[in-house]
Amino acid sequence: MDTYECSCLLDDATIQCTLRDVDGYCKLLRANIQRREGYTEYDAAGIMFIYDVSNAESWGATKEHFLEALEWRMYDDIAMYVLLGNKADKEEEREVEYLEAKDFADKHGVLLFEVSAKDGTNVEFAFVSFIAQLMEFHRQVSNQ
Repeated sequence: MDTYECSCLLDDATIQCTLRDVDGYCKLLRANIQRREGYTEYDAAGIMFIYDVSNAESWGATKEHFLEALEWRMYDDIAMYVLLGNKADKEEEREVEYLEAKDFADKHGVLLFEVSAKDGTNVEFAFVSFIAQLMEFHRQVSNQ
């Protein structure tokens, strides 16, 4: 598992983040199973489901994994999910239309961002927006 440390400025506060690449969905499944058994391997506030906008198979697999994770949501303490379409710079090779992904995200009440890791388009915006949503969720939960 790769771990990345980063920080971002949000509402005049520096937020420290740890991002973990769980090396694909198999480890996520195992983490959720371990959560249900009372053992937490990963302490996650949210999960990004990343697909390739230039690969319809990638989108199909991501939707399948996402829906399976939603079924397990009642068993774990993960606060939020987000869909992230990567390779937005490959517009001429696009196989997943933005509106299709947006409709799916809206139907399930999750954020959707399209980014390009290659040229940096929307990457910072997506992460900062996701962190802001996580912070708001935790504020609401702590006020209950």
